[in-house]
Amino acid sequence: MDQGTIRFETKTERALHARVVAAEANWMETKTCEQLSIYWSARRDLDAFREGRQQAKQK
Repeated sequence: MDQGTIRFETKTERALHARVVAAEANWMETKTCEQLSIYWSARRDLDAFREGRQQAKQK
């Protein structure tokens, strides 16, 4: 899991990151396929959000 201080540009990014961290912790605890799927989904959502923000900045 991530450690240290992370600076977020928006509240949405912070919330998505929190979802990833929680999903990762839940998966590490239970080791179920369902929790792994939830983690992957959360990670994809965060990555897609960051990619969209990056593309918007370039325009």
